[in-house]
Amino acid sequence: MTNPVYDIVVAGGGVGGACVARNMAAAGARVVVIEQTTTFSDRIRGEAIVPWGVAEARKLGIMPVLKAVGAHDMRWFDEFAMQERIMHRDLPATNPTGEPFVGVYHPALQQALLDSAAQAGAEIVRGVTVNSVAAGTQPSVTLSDGRQLRARLAVLADGRSSRLRLQAGFKPQRDATAQLIAGVLFDNTAVAEDAAHLYYNFQTGESAVCFPQGNRRVRFYMVYWPESRRRLQGDSDVARLIGDAQWTGTFCEAFRDARQAGPLASFECADTWADHPYHDGIALVGDTAASSNPAFGQGLALAFHDARSLCDALQANKDWDQAGRAYAAEHDRYYGIVHSATRWFTALMHDVGPEADAKRARVFAQFDRDPSSAPDQGISGPDVPMSDAAARLFQAEMPQVRRAEAS
Repeated sequence: MTNPVYDIVVAGGGVGGACVARNMAAAGARVVVIEQTTTFSDRIRGEAIVPWGVAEARKLGIMPVLKAVGAHDMRWFDEFAMQERIMHRDLPATNPTGEPFVGVYHPALQQALLDSAAQAGAEIVRGVTVNSVAAGTQPSVTLSDGRQLRARLAVLADGRSSRLRLQAGFKPQRDATAQLIAGVLFDNTAVAEDAAHLYYNFQTGESAVCFPQGNRRVRFYMVYWPESRRRLQGDSDVARLIGDAQWTGTFCEAFRDARQAGPLASFECADTWADHPYHDGIALVGDTAASSNPAFGQGLALAFHDARSLCDALQANKDWDQAGRAYAAEHDRYYGIVHSATRWFTALMHDVGPEADAKRARVFAQFDRDPSSAPDQGISGPDVPMSDAAARLFQAEMPQVRRAEAS
């Protein structure tokens, strides 16, 4: 039997891969998605969509998909230093996208987007693994069932630990930060559902984050340094997680009657990425291209942006090699901005000790004097230029962090 030739083979049916498949199939491309799982499971991370990511989802045309799986709007962003609220931000009124935070259950989102790709005409193959990928003018993908597929373009979307990325000749890079983030899903909470809640403990360099998903369900996270406490992992550590978050004060009372609704696990927070995520017929999207520090919630926004940027480039240029290179250059630009901002705030909000305390005091005083001096790329997105005041403060207080520019 002759092996089929596709326009696009997508390795990985998660958010980024499904969005590419959906939009390119809808544009008339012959697309196949290879997803090794038969059922999506709780990944713990990837459920908060920052406002600029919501805007990207809208541009992709997938907001109806999000709403159909119960995506929950959070208008307010409440930030606390220990137990003192230092921010109560009306998000739609104070960021250029006009969008709120959105919370969504990740497995449901993955399945809905993959179903949407199928409805658009993409072929979906599940329970089969991509064993290898070979670059070229007509890249080939070899599957665990023995088939070899050829296409005009192979899109690798198999996650932050992608083995295909390295096999395809991309050199992954990794930040040195050693923070961990622990997460678990709870039902029957008493958390205010119209706000995302973020608590910082400057004494320990920890943070606690709560993203409601509606109907009293929330995803709760703790970011911590591994040297400060034993790794939080497994159901037996759920009580310890809540106990370790007692420094947030009355916030923990919202979990008094809560029921665990998913697994507990910790993950490293370090960014991992590949520069220029395209060559010779192979493009990387989502976490495979760049996995952002999950403590700052940029992952889904970046995956949506990747899918939109790649699809726009492919639809604008019949020469898909040129389109792939244009996508990679654009990805380097916007991910560089997001990466700089997250590194800036990691150092500002999570470093500990007298020098870190003094730096925070100076920076917070400047924020009070001039709110425009606070970089807002994590909320407003990488296409919003940094203000001159923010750029000066950035350079003065974080000279070790390379600052990328929006163009």
